[in-house]
Amino acid sequence: MAMTAKDRRHSTPRRLLRKERAAAYCDISEPIFDGLVKAGIFPQPRQVTPGIFAWDVFSLHAAIDALPTRGGAAQDDTWSD
Repeated sequence: MAMTAKDRRHSTPRRLLRKERAAAYCDISEPIFDGLVKAGIFPQPRQVTPGIFAWDVFSLHAAIDALPTRGGAAQDDTWSD
């Protein structure tokens, strides 16, 4: 059976995620996600069009990498020189 356009859309990795998907991608609720964005822990969204904002998956990865581990500090960024 051939893939439909809808099947391809759902199976293609996404670079930009709207808020609901970005929060789900991080496995947290939207209110928690909003709080992390407001606190500057997670990045602000990118403006795709005047009314559409989405989060860059790579920026989310960087924010997650910078989170502290349980009982420890944020990951060492030794190679960022």
